[in-house]
Amino acid sequence: MYFLEKLDASVSGYRNIYFGMNLFGEEVGIVYKDNYLLDAGVSFSCRPGGLAILWKGSAVDVPELPPQVDIIDRLGDSFVIASRLLAARGMEEGDELSEREVNAWIVDEFGRIQRSLFLGNEFSHLSADRDGNIWVGYRDKPSWWRVPFEEGADGEDDRVSFLPGLLRWSAEGRVNWTLPSQGTSGEFFSCYALNSGPLGTVAALDHENLVVHVDVDGSTSMFPSTVIAPQGIAFDGEKFVFLGNYGLRRKRTSRVGFDLISVGIVKNGKIEIQDISRVVMPNGDPLPHFPQGVSCAGKSIMMNFGDPGVVFKLVL
Repeated sequence: MYFLEKLDASVSGYRNIYFGMNLFGEEVGIVYKDNYLLDAGVSFSCRPGGLAILWKGSAVDVPELPPQVDIIDRLGDSFVIASRLLAARGMEEGDELSEREVNAWIVDEFGRIQRSLFLGNEFSHLSADRDGNIWVGYRDKPSWWRVPFEEGADGEDDRVSFLPGLLRWSAEGRVNWTLPSQGTSGEFFSCYALNSGPLGTVAALDHENLVVHVDVDGSTSMFPSTVIAPQGIAFDGEKFVFLGNYGLRRKRTSRVGFDLISVGIVKNGKIEIQDISRVVMPNGDPLPHFPQGVSCAGKSIMMNFGDPGVVFKLVL
């Protein structure tokens, strides 16, 4: 059995929008000033200008960002902030991005925007690695958009994307790694979980329940698994740990899929599950419902249960 640790993620005068971790497991968040929140009855919306970054207990205002931003990571000495809600129209060769076709921003430690980026449509996960790359996982919703490859990158002539699954972007907004460039083929549908940590980047995809591991030396390994639709993934150099396993739920076991922890190692070219347990609240109670706002980094998985200001961490 695994116990969650409760973290104090709130800061006076602000409301949390999203709380995640950098690659070393340090917390970083997006917050809005209370006086910029608009009560919409059953939910909240935000007036432009109230966004701030929460880092090491301090809030840094970033008033130029739109209120739709909803995910953040630490990128070297800066931050990468993105919106999974903003999408671009279909793009033709030679088109330039307009202000409406930007959905990510590099922001320095003083809250100044250094660069605006477009990371494609229909993405669900974002994680920055130790080399300053931005890994992005995508949903299984077909969407056409021109891929801006780095010069000389494999697949440079492929200018559109359909179901990319997982891409690695440079901080300049150019794609420098794709699944087809690693010898795979087909469409990859959803990226279920994504984690960049000190030992590289790992991702769980629904194509053959594939787990991708890109080591810090740049080498790529791919392993099929039996874990279906995990919400989180962690890696300690030997073991892969998955949060959630809906394959067991479909078999009508007594366990609920979202609260399962599956631990596996690579054996004979695939991930062999060695142990299945449950994750519970700090007091031992069952999880109240489906985890939300899941963020993964190294050996840690962070989540909330409906209130982004009350977050919980699982550390292996």
